[in-house]
Amino acid sequence: AACLLGILTVPLVSITSRQFLGARTALILGLLLAVAPWHLWMSQCARYYSQQFLFSSLSLILYFHATASASRWRMLAAMVCFVLAFGAQPPALVVVGVFAGDWLVCLIRKQPVRLGRFGWGAAIGALLICLGILVSDMTRRTEGWTQFVDARAQSPTLLLLGSIWMIGPVTALFAALSACWLWASQRRLAVYLILAAVVPIVVMVIVSFNNFVHFRYMFVCLIGWLALAALGAERMYEVARPHVGRVLAYAPLAILVTSAMVVNYGYFTKGYGFRNRWPEAFTYVAEHRQPGDVVCSGTKGQYYLQDPSIRLLWQLSSTDDLKAIGRPTWIVFRAASSAHTGRYDWVAECTELKAYFDTRVLQPYSSIRVYYYDPDRQSDLMSPP
Repeated sequence: AACLLGILTVPLVSITSRQFLGARTALILGLLLAVAPWHLWMSQCARYYSQQFLFSSLSLILYFHATASASRWRMLAAMVCFVLAFGAQPPALVVVGVFAGDWLVCLIRKQPVRLGRFGWGAAIGALLICLGILVSDMTRRTEGWTQFVDARAQSPTLLLLGSIWMIGPVTALFAALSACWLWASQRRLAVYLILAAVVPIVVMVIVSFNNFVHFRYMFVCLIGWLALAALGAERMYEVARPHVGRVLAYAPLAILVTSAMVVNYGYFTKGYGFRNRWPEAFTYVAEHRQPGDVVCSGTKGQYYLQDPSIRLLWQLSSTDDLKAIGRPTWIVFRAASSAHTGRYDWVAECTELKAYFDTRVLQPYSSIRVYYYDPDRQSDLMSPP
């Protein structure tokens, strides 16, 4: 379902944005979206991100067009899409920041967005529905929300750099330069797309100081960056075509697509779909595990080994805890990652590294490591070389 929604997003966003951006720009946007590594990755995750992105993008497009054309049905459709995006994942609330920022900037420029009673009613009604859902869910699942808030967050620096990496440095730079051009020619559209590109990132970076945030939560910002890049590519084509011909005029677009495909090559090869290689690690353990051996990993181990007796690794915090088990023990954990690096360094002090399974995209993205603890050899492992 997630993958099918990701596929459908390409034509739906392209068609919906035709009147919003223009026919050729909408086509370019569809192309950039089809090859965008971030969109590809999230569409191949069996989670809710492709659903959230689809409805968030449609909401942003429909809202701008509704306010520009005073269309009630587009405003209603925009708010329905916003509620559906929120239903997929609460962080979709950042879309409200884009709407509010657009309204405030227009008010300051003395060109206010005239929503009318219907527009205000639809917007307030959608927001109240979302807040009602949120309060109800937090009330019914207080423990789950508490665990979520208390979880370890990624650093603000990593969130910022991670989002730029997934947008694509080339695409991000091209979009920023396109925004400078658009600012001089279509001020409100420029402000709106800049807000769509930047607000989700800024909000999540701020929230990360006190709550759990992962850069995938900023995925909705991708539509703003790609729309700006598409506008810039279309403009450069129009300017260059009379002088260099159609083929060379498409060079900027070709560079954007090629840069994305280089990342996609890594994604489909040694990047292993940007996924941690848990299956390979537990296959290794299953092949070498002896009767009576203990396995410490967590719920992933229980799933892949189909064994509910697998112990939770987070319950071990030192070498003494491992000694207390008193039996040969396999330990499987994610060693090199943004959230877990250094967390289990103590394991290497008294165990033997048996295997590791890296995910590589220009640098190690993550590493699943398999260690083996043998009580009979523990003294040898602890002795200095």
